[in-house]
Amino acid sequence: GACLWCLSLMGALFFLFSFFETNAHVQESEVAKSYRTNRCVFRLCQSSFELLISFLHDRDFMILLSIINERLNLCVYDSKPELAAPFNDHHPITGHSVLERRELASKKVYWGVLRETPPPEPTADAPSSEEGAQPSAKRQKVAEDGKAAADAATSTQEERGPTRKINLPTLKEEVKLKEFEDVRKRVALSAHALPSVCFYTFLNTNGGLNSIDVSDDCSLVSAAFRDSSIRVWDLARNHRTIFGSGVGGRRGGEEEEEEDGSSRPHTTHLVGHSGAVFANKFSHDGTFLLSASADCTARLWSLHTNTNVVCYRGHNFPVWDVDFSPMGFYFATASHDRTARLWSTDRIFPLRVFAGHLSDVDTVKFHPNSTYVATGSSDKSVRLWDIQNGSCVRIMTGHTRAISSLAFHPNGRILASGSKDGSIIVWDISSGSKMASYTGHAGCVWSLSFSQEGALLASGSADNSVRIWKGQPSKGAPSGKTTGPSEELLATFPTKHTPVYFNRFSPRNLLISAGVFCAPAAQ
Repeated sequence: GACLWCLSLMGALFFLFSFFETNAHVQESEVAKSYRTNRCVFRLCQSSFELLISFLHDRDFMILLSIINERLNLCVYDSKPELAAPFNDHHPITGHSVLERRELASKKVYWGVLRETPPPEPTADAPSSEEGAQPSAKRQKVAEDGKAAADAATSTQEERGPTRKINLPTLKEEVKLKEFEDVRKRVALSAHALPSVCFYTFLNTNGGLNSIDVSDDCSLVSAAFRDSSIRVWDLARNHRTIFGSGVGGRRGGEEEEEEDGSSRPHTTHLVGHSGAVFANKFSHDGTFLLSASADCTARLWSLHTNTNVVCYRGHNFPVWDVDFSPMGFYFATASHDRTARLWSTDRIFPLRVFAGHLSDVDTVKFHPNSTYVATGSSDKSVRLWDIQNGSCVRIMTGHTRAISSLAFHPNGRILASGSKDGSIIVWDISSGSKMASYTGHAGCVWSLSFSQEGALLASGSADNSVRIWKGQPSKGAPSGKTTGPSEELLATFPTKHTPVYFNRFSPRNLLISAGVFCAPAAQ
């Protein structure tokens, strides 16, 4: 498989380079520029490396040796050739040298979940009246306790996550009560207690549906279409209409009668984009909807008034993906212009521009603590960005094709990425290293989602299946490519002819999936 992949890659490069006739063609080509400014990575065992060096010196191939030193990055590992795993790691061009990537990996990442700013600690200089008998002893005791607490806080700062350094909205009391209710009724999942799956199938879309999203409370479903429109279904209203709850009956199949005699549609059309809509995302309270389009804009829609509230312009090419911050207010977009951008709902211009990818940024995802953004690109790399200063803090490579989906573990330390090569890689973002590689899908992995406690990972693919994996890889799990399904695979739920576009665990750990039915070709 590795040899075939290398041959196909070399064939594509030779075909591209065959059109170069002058030096100007080479200078203008982005691919040629990347190969001229970046070293190709080759992995060799110690024995092969020694044989190569001795061969070059014995034949006096000094010119070839200088070319290798200038253009190649030889990674030598301690292993016998027959014991070395073939083609375990793929190292695409990232625009950064190995030394620069190591420096990025050494940067501290506060991957813990977001915590509130702690209240001020009491000082030893203000003892109460009951402490007046032994002030010096009390002061010494408080000082010792404060030092111990500071040491403990320093050692667990990454695990606890940063205090709020960005302006975030305060959650409403009813939202907090709803979260507590969801936690109380949440189903515990594990490798021995798999989730129930609720699957929505879209029919008669004629190939025009691009994206699906479901609100956090599972009451709303939205779909983005190629004809520049968005449709939103009110599932709670549909349920009352179909099963009857005394609210009223259907009117014309699209409306239901309210108690006051008025009628409200349970399916809403949102029209405003001038190009195909590629992505849509509900806010976490279900009051707003974001959309990304080929017209180079992102739009914010109010679901109370069913109108477009804001149009965000800044990208120069189509916008492929959009994602809301877990706390709302902020959102990120990914575009064909090779950048991702950070926005806030109250401003029409981007707050940060994340530039560094060498190709389209296909997918974007917020970290659970809202202080980092992960991006996946067609350059086969995953990057983690700090929204405080817009800098890249991690570059993770290992996929052989474009990145199509991302998901963060609830604890914030683990990131899963899905690719068009059908593989899923689990990353440790504290070090930027690969923890495990899950194989089993035969098509592009369109969607990833961790369960609420992080015990399980669900994936949806173009191979018409939903698969459940272990949320955290077992010790000793293979980190390279393997043939056949991984041992971390727990269950497979196949569909007949429906590629899975969407996966998400609800707050109560019900797995919601959705896809578009594709009729089989006639024999």
